[in-house]
Amino acid sequence: MRPALRGACLAGAGLILACAASAAALERQLQIELSVDGQQEWHNGQQSSKGSTRQHYSIRTRLRSDGKLQGANLLDLDLDRRLAIKQEYMRRKGLEEAKRAGGGQLQLPRTDAERQQVSQLAQLDMYNCNGDPDCMSAVVERYSAVFATAPSADGKPAGSTAGAALLDQPGRYLFFFGYDGCPNQMEAALETRVEGQIAFDRAGRNLVPFVLERRGQSSGDVADRRSLCRRYSAVVDTQDHRLYLDNVYLPSAHGISVRTLHGSPQQREEDLAPLGEALEWASQILRQADESGSASGTFELRTPLDGNATVGGLFNGPGKVTMKWSFLPVPSP
Repeated sequence: MRPALRGACLAGAGLILACAASAAALERQLQIELSVDGQQEWHNGQQSSKGSTRQHYSIRTRLRSDGKLQGANLLDLDLDRRLAIKQEYMRRKGLEEAKRAGGGQLQLPRTDAERQQVSQLAQLDMYNCNGDPDCMSAVVERYSAVFATAPSADGKPAGSTAGAALLDQPGRYLFFFGYDGCPNQMEAALETRVEGQIAFDRAGRNLVPFVLERRGQSSGDVADRRSLCRRYSAVVDTQDHRLYLDNVYLPSAHGISVRTLHGSPQQREEDLAPLGEALEWASQILRQADESGSASGTFELRTPLDGNATVGGLFNGPGKVTMKWSFLPVPSP
């Protein structure tokens, strides 16, 4: 939003409403690039292994805002406030949808029997999606709006008084959501090797050497890229120029795993997921961050690199992670 317009929208309640009515849709591109380098050791009695992993991920995807400045942050760091804000925001969106549809085919449920009927319709619509993620996401949005708008069981109007009070403050936040058909790109690459000795007898003494190698590199197929369009939502504070993301999603690298045991290799194709510790670290950084920047850090790698936590014992080792990100307006064509 242009600075002059933003200042006018913050000037008073009447101008806020006028700006909200005339606000134009905005679009921004989210870019995240993450690299991981980890080392790990495992010990359980005489059993042991050493492993290493290198991973690199990048995504580019676009999100849209209706351009209306909101008085509260949909991704508020306080979970109670966030719930109240989300409930009231969904109620208002539901009312807008009902007005646009002229009442639509879905009537707001007012009794327990009507709520049960709408729930059954939601289940049927979800079943008819046949597992399509975009269809299922649309069903969730549609029925969430219906239930957020409907009166509560005691007949009182839906919505949160606390959420309404927060959203009705002078506008400063822009809400961004993914949309179907957004242009995006994704890249994922992973190399992991674990070598050691393991026992299959109860006493844990008959040690057998093993090697596990995993390699994958992919840029996602049509379904992956279509799904990425719906993965993210974001909030921008137009006063402090701060970005808020809920969780970081990065694609898995499609590749192969080769496990050699008793000198016999066994190979299979599979999706090789990013390290959970790295995703948690990235999510913590981007929960509240500058609109663009970079960061680096370390974490303790306690998740087994071979994915097998049933062997017990102690897993540990250092993980290093670096990340660059930006969430900036898309240039006009």
